[in-house]
Amino acid sequence: MAQLGAREALEPRSRHTQIDETEAGLRALVAAAVDSSGCELWEVRLVGTPPHRVLKVFIESPGGVDIETCMRVSRSLRPALDEAGVGLENVDLEVSSPGAERRLRNLKDYSRFLGQRVNLRFRQGDGDTITESVVEGILSGVEDEVVTVTGAGDEQTRVPLDRVAHGRLAVAFGGGDKIKRRQT
Repeated sequence: MAQLGAREALEPRSRHTQIDETEAGLRALVAAAVDSSGCELWEVRLVGTPPHRVLKVFIESPGGVDIETCMRVSRSLRPALDEAGVGLENVDLEVSSPGAERRLRNLKDYSRFLGQRVNLRFRQGDGDTITESVVEGILSGVEDEVVTVTGAGDEQTRVPLDRVAHGRLAVAFGGGDKIKRRQT
């Protein structure tokens, strides 16, 4: 594996930086340790400024993520980071679930959470009349790079993915947030 320069691996461009493609080796190292623990890598972030940086690793697991799962991944990942020579021996490591209101990043995520409650912030209009709107409801369709959200009164809002500024799962207390999937 190509070694990342200490400056590349450790120098975040901002206080809250998602590891980018120039650090693909580090991401691959993290993904390998997470995969070997039977989990899926959701996201990796390097936050803070030297000497107080934290590598945040968000994982997903078919049976859910609990404290034991996080500890297992952390125990697998820490030695890999220390031995890889990427300069993260002294960086704090946090392993956790992406959370109940996790960000939806791409078409795969939207498809995966079809039937769940979502909150979308999206752009409408063109030219000088672009506005931002928010819709919350059940993710009822994902087709041709367009998501459909069914809100109150069964009102459907279709949003092209390239217009979504921020999408996330949304928790509604009191139940009733899932629609029934059709059996085919």
